[in-house]
Amino acid sequence: VLADPDALLQERHDLIARAIHEFYLEGRLGDGEKLGARESLHEWEDLPERYRADNRMVADCYQLKLRDIGCRTIARNNHRFPVFRLRQDEEEDLARAEHDRWMVAKLADGWRYGPVRDDAARLHPDIVPFDDLSEAIKDLDREQVRVITRIVARQGRTVVRLLELALIPGDAPCPPLAPLIAALAEHYPDRLPRFTVNAKSAHAIAALTGEGVLVRGIAGDFAVPAFAFDAVTAIPVGEELAALTEHSSLCVLCGDATAPDATPVIRLNREGAIVQAPWLQ
Repeated sequence: VLADPDALLQERHDLIARAIHEFYLEGRLGDGEKLGARESLHEWEDLPERYRADNRMVADCYQLKLRDIGCRTIARNNHRFPVFRLRQDEEEDLARAEHDRWMVAKLADGWRYGPVRDDAARLHPDIVPFDDLSEAIKDLDREQVRVITRIVARQGRTVVRLLELALIPGDAPCPPLAPLIAALAEHYPDRLPRFTVNAKSAHAIAALTGEGVLVRGIAGDFAVPAFAFDAVTAIPVGEELAALTEHSSLCVLCGDATAPDATPVIRLNREGAIVQAPWLQ
């Protein structure tokens, strides 16, 4: 990675930051402001470095914003997922988070609250809690959130929501998972499956690679060559089942495995056929 020119020069990262700034200019000029009227209203090539840095910080955070609402980005080629749309509550929560990020960045850069904006003195009237902003300024934060899907599209990717599943092994090895993956695509067409697995079901992970799913690992030594986990979580001894099922909306049970009460389950037999599932009831 250290020898990767793209990683060193951050060219891809700057493309995202540039796109963010272009969307910002599009909004401000659409509201009647004039190019060059203030330091932040310049094309990227003429933009002062501190404003470029702010756009890079936004680029750093947009993937985190999507993770906060249980989403990921995937390559758009041949995907089966519908057009992604934020719910109103998600848009508001992310707009609030965006304002907090902006305000912290301003304060760290020496800005402080002032009733009238003064760039030379680094005073800004919007360095206040989100709830104290005018609706017009809140809309600027909402706008920053709305362009996330457009930024993702610029990269040839799309946003999808996760379907969280716990893969719980029984006494026998986990069966083949191809029938399960096909059934999930049919019954949850707008979701990207993410399996939480432990060391005992590690051999099943290899069957998930390249199948359009993500994997979260807990504890153990998974030892799967060239496998990239979406997340890895260390857990205390004796809390494995709780960690497997935490945040999962479905439990996939292999053979004689059991799940906590009231948790919807999908049960697989030794051949991987689905013998129990919410859609079979």
